[in-house]
Amino acid sequence: MKLFSRQLIIKEFKDLVRDPRIWIPFILSAVLMPAMGLVVYAPMISAVEKATVEKLYVAVINMDEGDIAGKLIDFQNNISVKSKIVIYQTNISNVYLNDTKKLKEITEYILSKYPSVENIVIFPRDFSKKINNRQKVRIFTITVVREITFIGSTVKTQRIFDAINNFIREYVLNGTGIKPDVIVKPLIEEEANYIVGKKTVLLGSSMTVLTSLSLASFLIPIILMIISVTIMQMTATSMAVENEEKTLETLLTLPLTRTQILLSKLMGSFTVAAIGSFMSIIGFGLYMFIIMQPVFSPRVQIGNQVSFSFQTMISPLDMIYVVASLIATTFFTAAIGIVIGALSSDTRIASTMVGPLSMLVFVPGMMVAFVKLSTFGSFLPLLYILPLTQPIVFIKQAISSSLPPETLLYILASIIVTIIIIVITAKIFSLETLSNLQHRLSRFRRK
Repeated sequence: MKLFSRQLIIKEFKDLVRDPRIWIPFILSAVLMPAMGLVVYAPMISAVEKATVEKLYVAVINMDEGDIAGKLIDFQNNISVKSKIVIYQTNISNVYLNDTKKLKEITEYILSKYPSVENIVIFPRDFSKKINNRQKVRIFTITVVREITFIGSTVKTQRIFDAINNFIREYVLNGTGIKPDVIVKPLIEEEANYIVGKKTVLLGSSMTVLTSLSLASFLIPIILMIISVTIMQMTATSMAVENEEKTLETLLTLPLTRTQILLSKLMGSFTVAAIGSFMSIIGFGLYMFIIMQPVFSPRVQIGNQVSFSFQTMISPLDMIYVVASLIATTFFTAAIGIVIGALSSDTRIASTMVGPLSMLVFVPGMMVAFVKLSTFGSFLPLLYILPLTQPIVFIKQAISSSLPPETLLYILASIIVTIIIIVITAKIFSLETLSNLQHRLSRFRRK
């Protein structure tokens, strides 16, 4: 006996392709996500550039009982054209740093005299004394926040701290013949990483290498979420339309078993959704490329030397297994969508149910992505089988070592789980049973 009807698959495929409501979300996703990336990226870069190169107006309260703070201020005034830090000296001689009321009054007074001031720097009385004693000094700053920005104010404040730190280093090391950068960072760091499971050495910073490798296991749940939600929504809507338009009754009169009907609709919906999801993934990929450029790259570089690429980290066979697992998982979520649609008397109920249930796809994957696989102990084989966790476990294992010999059995077990769900649904897939369930869900929704 055939598992599905070829004619019904073709009918389902054609019905979905002809419906513009199906394709518009995919097209919008493929176009709008890269556009959104450009919208976010351009202002972010602009804000950083402005915060680092435009003039910074600073008011100074100098309470230093020595002369080093005065020398620092004079030095900054002399190089103001280069540093683009404009300093306004005030005549305030006493400030209580723990008194917020006094700080408010001082800030408002300074702003009344110098409206363009963005930061206020307060040099303490023991500034010179501590520097001469080779001790750390305390610097207090007040950042004037006129509007909330993502980067601007923090970058400007850091410019002030960098200028003061550079001056102090130069002052302390003057006459010693020691270069400041030797004190700031005396080490020239060269690192290598040994991946035990791969028996491979990767040159480069451990933070950079491990972050790059971890991005794979982090992005897989996100990509899986995009595909799964789309497929769940489509298959649920497709099945709910059959209920809404009363065509389900016609389907049940065909010389097909209920399992064949469900599998046929599942295959037709899954094919269309897979094509549309591919468009969404392209849009998401472009979005990530724009946002994380040049931070994210599939290669880690040390100077001009490329230390590794992901293509060399995962064997071709393991990559095939990972892709097969992704397909099996999306097939599982499509089956969930079919179940949701069968239990929904109209598309509104189906959409309402898909929202919270789609998080079931996201949460397990993210949990596995951020937890060591060894933590799960004897439960690890279960994670290899469950469709919602299998792809993430596969990608983590494939990067750090290699997939076990029984991987193909795990994929088959995942597919069997999906078929079991379809069979169970088929058992209750009768007009009388569905009508009762749909009526109960409708009452629950009205409540």
